[in-house]
Amino acid sequence: MTGPDGLDWLRQAVGRDYRLERELGAPGEDFVRVLARDLSLDRPVELLALRPEATTEAGTALFLAWARRLARINHPNVAGVYRAEVLRGVPCFALEHLAGETLAARLRVAPLGAREAIRLGRDVLRGLEASHAVGVARPGLNAETIVGAAGRGVLVDLGRARVEPAAVAADLHAAAAAMYAAVTGRVWDPTLGDVAWRPVPRRVRPVLRRALATRPEDRWPDAAGFRREVEALLESSHHWPWARVAGRAAVLAAAGGSVWLLWSSAAPWRCRASPGAVPKELALLPLEGAGDSRADTLGFAIANIVQFTLDNLPGLARTPWREVVRYWERSGHAVEGASAARDLKVRWAAHGLLTQRGDSLGVRLTIYDRRGTRQSLPEVHATVGTFTALADTVGVQLVRALAPELEPLYAPLPDLSGVPLGALKAFFQGEAAFARDEWELAERNYQIASREDTTFALPGWRLENVRRWRRDRSPSDLPAFYRRHGARLRPLDRALVEGLLEPDVARRIARLRAAVAMAPGDAYARFLYADELFHRGPLVGRDMGVAAREMGEVIALDSSFADAYNHLFSVYVRAGRRAEAARVLQLRRCVALRSAPGDLDKLAWLRLAYLDRFVPWAGALGHRWLAWRSTPATLGEIAQVARIATPWFDIPATQVALDRLLLERHAATDSARASARTGMALGLMALGRPEAALLQLDSAVALFPTAEATLQQAEWRAVPQLVGLPLTRSAAEPAWDARLDALGADPATAARALWGLALRRIAVGDTAGFERARARLESAGAGSPLAVLLRAVGQGARGHATVALAIADSIRPVFAVDHPPDPFAGVVFHVLRADWLAARGDRAGAEREAVWYEGSDFVGWPVGSAQAGEIEGAFAPYARWRRGAARLARATTAADTVAACALLERTRTLWRRAEPAMDAARADLDRQTKACPR
Repeated sequence: MTGPDGLDWLRQAVGRDYRLERELGAPGEDFVRVLARDLSLDRPVELLALRPEATTEAGTALFLAWARRLARINHPNVAGVYRAEVLRGVPCFALEHLAGETLAARLRVAPLGAREAIRLGRDVLRGLEASHAVGVARPGLNAETIVGAAGRGVLVDLGRARVEPAAVAADLHAAAAAMYAAVTGRVWDPTLGDVAWRPVPRRVRPVLRRALATRPEDRWPDAAGFRREVEALLESSHHWPWARVAGRAAVLAAAGGSVWLLWSSAAPWRCRASPGAVPKELALLPLEGAGDSRADTLGFAIANIVQFTLDNLPGLARTPWREVVRYWERSGHAVEGASAARDLKVRWAAHGLLTQRGDSLGVRLTIYDRRGTRQSLPEVHATVGTFTALADTVGVQLVRALAPELEPLYAPLPDLSGVPLGALKAFFQGEAAFARDEWELAERNYQIASREDTTFALPGWRLENVRRWRRDRSPSDLPAFYRRHGARLRPLDRALVEGLLEPDVARRIARLRAAVAMAPGDAYARFLYADELFHRGPLVGRDMGVAAREMGEVIALDSSFADAYNHLFSVYVRAGRRAEAARVLQLRRCVALRSAPGDLDKLAWLRLAYLDRFVPWAGALGHRWLAWRSTPATLGEIAQVARIATPWFDIPATQVALDRLLLERHAATDSARASARTGMALGLMALGRPEAALLQLDSAVALFPTAEATLQQAEWRAVPQLVGLPLTRSAAEPAWDARLDALGADPATAARALWGLALRRIAVGDTAGFERARARLESAGAGSPLAVLLRAVGQGARGHATVALAIADSIRPVFAVDHPPDPFAGVVFHVLRADWLAARGDRAGAEREAVWYEGSDFVGWPVGSAQAGEIEGAFAPYARWRRGAARLARATTAADTVAACALLERTRTLWRRAEPAMDAARADLDRQTKACPR
């Protein structure tokens, strides 16, 4: 910015603190608004400054009072005030700068979808509610002052007017007009009459009609009431327009009444009670702030700190914090202690008031029981700077009143002492978002907390887990985190991190189980353990039943832990247990919150998985609707979830269909198209169509010929035959040997190429060729785990099962991970080990080894070349057949026979349209299933 801009006076005043970049337009004749960079924090801000001619004593006082009032609004849907001061005679304050698109700019392209518009309206109303609570109205609210940033709508206008009924009414009318414009792409015009409502979805009309009513007295009286109705639209609306089609078709056909229940929200009575809730002794509610948003924020934080500390205290069962937060939000942040005790099914509910006068804080806590009896605790005081100590005092008060025998065990959290207030606020905002299943927002707040205080361990630990559970590919370095912060973590968290850092999966599971034993009532810790069992337990012989039991324990401890339901549902779908899957999905719907911006709408995809697995005709309707009405947002979600259909839900036909849809509608780049074709190949392989699968893989490599893709292309011509699947025409071509031989000469690809060549040779009985390739690999990489595994393969081929097992056992930890030395190595390792164990007569050991295919061990949402967990999922039908046949051969009871036949029948169903190359395998499978009860 140069001199002619007329802002030299401002540059000279703020130059030590800010670098001016460009003027954003004057919000009034007395002010300027400039985009600048805060030099101390190295971030963009919007700087609002009082012009020299308006800088009188009275003008400065009013300006700073305005800044202080705006700064009281601490809310994610309102642009925040960072600092306000007088710099070298110029009053100014710095505002949050949002690098997003205004609603007006977005509408110049196209209107928003109905659900997106409803979400935006909700965000605007949340921002207004927070503004009105501190006495700020927003007369400048319009489409130009609403910005979409990081998946949320944010108010960026400079509210000025004091709150009074007329100003509130004007704000709500402006919000409704913005929501109308968002959903229709038109400016609200009341003179159009009924014509104005034609573009508005019918279910949205009643809410907007009232909000835009001609007479102010007919509109919503406040932002809270309007906001609740908008949120109800999100809660009660179907997640997909085609859900109504599938549901109504089920009712009309009288063939699937349960489908209607799964898709519809027409049975709210089913969800009034928290599903699976176990009565507790204590629920600690957020402290209210007497109408002061600053005190509300601190009150939430103090209650959360006390809850954290009580989590380490044995003998006092507490309602999980996420359940408390959800109840508190459903109640509109206004609860009554006795009713809370009844609603949350606890013996006591603790609720109180936080007052703030300047830097002075005071807490008055009251304990209620279900009969309405109350016990008031003495008021305690502290300052803002010592409010963590205030939280400890409140915790001690609570324990002393309810369980005095536990007071000697109460210990404050060392990680919170000395943490700056800004970092704590961001952390607890992250905790609230996490409790609402708004994981993208939680991640963002944890990042802010970590930046504000780089020594603060808790947000870093939460961030590691949220990224993993979101399947985020962001760089993560748990060992480095532990080196920096391990000493400041709670003993439980430290034990959990140490467990996750254990490279050997069997020992990792044992260490996590020991950590859970330290705090058996901690749902968060138990979910970490159950999640490990779900994804990696089968690699060390723990079948899905073990993971299912642990996920059930998580739900018993915290009945609102949505991701535990997601995992449990996956177990039941894969097992073909329709009734249990339907029940879990219904409970999952009961704990569902709105799908937050930036987060995957998981519930919709769980519903589709249920229909595709158990009600195929209804699932087919869903796929048709997706193809017909697919939006960019929906296609983006499909790109995330398409390739988990085979390994997570055992519905490979769904994976093929979704990846085909991506090819037709969404895959705009060669890499995206190659990824979709890879997903189709994996699904086709699971469906017993290897030739079609190999054609898709070849096309993927032609589109995006990375070294990894080229290696996998060749390995698919070796591994299936080695583990017992028929040799396909494409795999029999000699050119693949020559290609692998050539890749074996390149140091970058030598180890895996020679591994693949050795597997091809032994699969066709060429032991001499196998030994030559194995010797080359030994020479190229002495001690390579792949070379060791090949030694075991060679011994097994000679009938030396015991020797082969001893060799394989020496490298087990290397293969029971999500990044083995080769993505096909796990299939070879587990299938052949099961054979060797069976040959040695160890049937129990063979059965434990045979459950490996139930794992789903891969990083992120799969894209690009296949990961090990995906490849193992593609082989799952074959592995299931082998396991079922072995169990059937040794079945001694009717239950054994039924369990074995369920495995065989599932593979038989998936291979219903198998290629001719699979005829012999199909004949064997058909023969075996004749022994099954009909």
